[in-house]
Amino acid sequence: MAEYHKDIDAVVVQFMNTTNFEGYPWNLLQITHSRVVKILRKAKDL
Repeated sequence: MAEYHKDIDAVVVQFMNTTNFEGYPWNLLQITHSRVVKILRKAKDL
């Protein structure tokens, strides 16, 4: 998963193993991705 975030001018890339994929790992990926972006936004404001 890779997304560009214009407000922090950064591309956040996160890798995930899709072996035996049932959808649940994707939800976890989205949660952790949003938390990483939140941390980066706070760090930019410092």
